[in-house]
Amino acid sequence: MRGGLAGWQQRIVSTYIDEHLAEQVPLARLTQLVGLSPYYFCRAFKQSFGLPPRRYHSSRRMEEAKILLAKPELSVTEVGLAVGFSGTSPFTPAFHKATGLTPSAYHRSLRLRRYSPRRARERRKSNTAMGATPDLDCLCHPRPEHRIGP
Repeated sequence: MRGGLAGWQQRIVSTYIDEHLAEQVPLARLTQLVGLSPYYFCRAFKQSFGLPPRRYHSSRRMEEAKILLAKPELSVTEVGLAVGFSGTSPFTPAFHKATGLTPSAYHRSLRLRRYSPRRARERRKSNTAMGATPDLDCLCHPRPEHRIGP
């Protein structure tokens, strides 16, 4: 495939966008970084990254929001502010549009998945099936699947 940004240009632009996720990134600044005209830059950027610059910036913001929402100590409001939204009101619809879930539902689903008793049992069973030692409470109160011998 011909065209697109050179490797060094891709690195400069993606690094700049990642460092400025919480800010507006003007097209003029990006073109200045790589020394291209706005028209050629937009075409080359889309060919290199698969998205126009503004949508790429938005998708990177949402990816960072997902990472931050995985941290239980952060609230949805804090995450929205950290990725450049003025509050929960503009953050929620943007996140929902990008992921299909509200930030609260996404945050809750990660918490439930992390602490689900069913998942803990499934992890224990898969670890035992792979030859790992069952945890101590299984040794103290053996269940049929954990017994050793005939």
